[in-house]
Amino acid sequence: MQLYLTDTVVDIVYDAFDVAIRIGSLDDSSLICRRLAANDYVVCASPTYLERYGTPEHPEALLGYNCLTALNCEPLREWRFLTDKGEQRISVSGTLSTNNALVMRQAVLDGEGIAMLPRYMVVEDLANKRLTSLFDGQVPANGDIWALYPSRQLLPRRVEAFLELLGEHFAEVV
Repeated sequence: MQLYLTDTVVDIVYDAFDVAIRIGSLDDSSLICRRLAANDYVVCASPTYLERYGTPEHPEALLGYNCLTALNCEPLREWRFLTDKGEQRISVSGTLSTNNALVMRQAVLDGEGIAMLPRYMVVEDLANKRLTSLFDGQVPANGDIWALYPSRQLLPRRVEAFLELLGEHFAEVV
């Protein structure tokens, strides 16, 4: 098995990939698309960070906190919230901006700040109280998680097995 990780959209037919995982909305395509899960995000922080700096009471208060952001993803630099005033966008900033969600998750666990992370990535941390969710019900959906592949007719068994495994995994964590 080969695993190629990139945030760049690749041409899976031209580059001979069996499957691509994409997050968000999809462009029209001749590829077969299988929805794996909703891509819900959670604004979260460690209990240690919240004890030290306090808990923001409303989204605008985030401007006074250290918010960790993504280098390569606009929705993770300008956070959207659903409020009684409608959708509100808050341009957050902080001491860390990274293109790696695992690095961001670890920084949040280490008490470095507040981040907006995919729910599937922090579901266990939330359940085990290593992280605290903020603004529940106010973070709008951010697209879906998709598996894309070139054809149903010539789908190798290993690819079908992989797609089944992905479906089971996301059913458990989302």
